[in-house]
Amino acid sequence: MLQLFKKKKNELELPPLEQTQQGTQQLGQDITQTFNQNIQQPMFQEQPQINYDYQYQTNYNYNWEEYFQSLVEKIVSEKLQEVRREIDEIKKSLSKYDVEISSLKEKINSIENKLLDFNKILIEKTEHYDKTVKEVLAEIKAFHKLMQDFLPTFTDAVKELREVISKLDRISQQFRP
Repeated sequence: MLQLFKKKKNELELPPLEQTQQGTQQLGQDITQTFNQNIQQPMFQEQPQINYDYQYQTNYNYNWEEYFQSLVEKIVSEKLQEVRREIDEIKKSLSKYDVEISSLKEKINSIENKLLDFNKILIEKTEHYDKTVKEVLAEIKAFHKLMQDFLPTFTDAVKELREVISKLDRISQQFRP
């Protein structure tokens, strides 16, 4: 019977039900036979057998099959309770992890939304700067054109002014002693 049950990593592996019942019956018969043999043989052979006057009835035919059946049921029940407790703990852990995962998903979605908003703002700013740069470039081109038109005239005016100043300088030197 002990060979029918194997312990492996704190788990009870049960053999098929038919094999268990046959083994239980055989074990019950073996135990009953051994018990009856031990009772019929005196414990100490040297002592004389005492014959008592009163009579009593002994029932050595204990139903071992029922006893082992209930023992096996009790062991299986305890193991099932342990397994159920472990399953409940796993379910609690899973629900805790589900809540944490949901929270992380919400945070990720929030970050994605913020990044999208940031991207939109960045695109708007870039478009605004692009528009401003184009406007400044247009003004620079207009100023450049103005300078191209104005510079030759200005240069000519400066040359004439220089000539006038140099003439005045000569005249003023003549009047100075």
